[in-house]
Amino acid sequence: MTLREIGDWVGITERTAHKITKELCADGYLSRHKVNGRNRYSVNPGMHLRHTEMEEHTVGELLATLIDKPKERAVLQKGSEGPPGEKRRST
Repeated sequence: MTLREIGDWVGITERTAHKITKELCADGYLSRHKVNGRNRYSVNPGMHLRHTEMEEHTVGELLATLIDKPKERAVLQKGSEGPPGEKRRST
């Protein structure tokens, strides 16, 4: 799925989708990889959510609640411990 398609799907412009993706990469929530000259993104499930009431939870835990496939849910929950040396961000 392209950022243009994601933007259309959620009702934002492609430019806004790029801006959000760039910010998520800078904050460590996404990782960008080049594959055949195209950017591919992967989610870092161990990152803690930024909202003060949810900061004890991870992106992986959030995504696991949205996924109805036990195998994928287990992978996301396993990754919820966070990468070594990760600092929790407070806002």
